[in-house]
Amino acid sequence: MSQIKLVRGEDWEGIYVNDELHHEGHRLGGETYLDLIHSYNSKLTGEYEVYYVDSDWLEDMGSLPEEFGEIPSGLLDLQTIKSS
Repeated sequence: MSQIKLVRGEDWEGIYVNDELHHEGHRLGGETYLDLIHSYNSKLTGEYEVYYVDSDWLEDMGSLPEEFGEIPSGLLDLQTIKSS
């Protein structure tokens, strides 16, 4: 099963699937979510997590890292957990 994490900064966000960056941008639109559903349809469980990340750190980095684990945990604020 695939684990989905949405990470948001002030004006940037990204979706991680199994801790790997799937897509990022200023605002992720419907096509991004449709692509996610199409790519992982049989592996999605309906569970997800939403985090906010420190905007200053994100601005300094310029973009989100390829691996979720590369984001310092002290800079993440877990906002939502949706589990089945």
